[in-house]
Amino acid sequence: MDIYIRTRLKKVESLSDSREYKYSFIFLDPSLMGLLCPKLIIKKMKKKSNPFRHHSLLYLQEQLELGFDPQWLITYHYYTPEELIKAIRESYNAYGIGDRYGFKSNKNLWNQVARDKWIKRRRKELDWIIKDTGQIKNVELKHIYGVSRLNRLDKYDIPPMLFFHELGKVNLQFHTHQLMSHVPEEFNDQEVLDYLFNNVFRKKRKCFSKWKKIDIRKVYEPVGLIDYLVKETNIKHLSFDPYNSRVIHPKSRLII
Repeated sequence: MDIYIRTRLKKVESLSDSREYKYSFIFLDPSLMGLLCPKLIIKKMKKKSNPFRHHSLLYLQEQLELGFDPQWLITYHYYTPEELIKAIRESYNAYGIGDRYGFKSNKNLWNQVARDKWIKRRRKELDWIIKDTGQIKNVELKHIYGVSRLNRLDKYDIPPMLFFHELGKVNLQFHTHQLMSHVPEEFNDQEVLDYLFNNVFRKKRKCFSKWKKIDIRKVYEPVGLIDYLVKETNIKHLSFDPYNSRVIHPKSRLII
């Protein structure tokens, strides 16, 4: 059954001084409503409240219309020095009241101070996060898409992929979300991707968190997901990573 939208063309004055309207009807294929309605909702957002998030949503909505079809959402955190420190209980008072705790590290604590401070600064600066994400992406390209020459990606058939960086509720350090579209058949399974990221890729990149698991989830509603992924975008921070993402060019339709 066809779906139509009624639009008002013009207003005319009748002899009885009553206002009459003429309407036109646009008939749409029902399959197009999924693309039309979200775009109308985005356009109704108040630009004055957060125009940066608004324009990010419009850009990502355009990518969906151009053919980007996200299948998997990958979420990973980055290593911090606190992960190597273990709290040790030194006293055993009744019910744990007033107990004293010490901390143990697997390395010389004094020699680690300068490096730990450098890593903490690195985890709070977006430029370093983008660089670490690029290294992770290179590992994915080699193992999933068979890329051997990273400086000639135009020679390979690599589908679009999008990266987003967020600080989270605590606003202390970044974590990354990745949207993957088409994955080769041998890897297109949640258990396979979970093993690949948590047991293979994690060992190849030191920037991964050592105790936080890499989360793999199937994407069912991309429109609502992109709204979630740009929720922190504002005048000071752009969640979307244009440096590591591979997007569809709106004119040439090439993946760049």
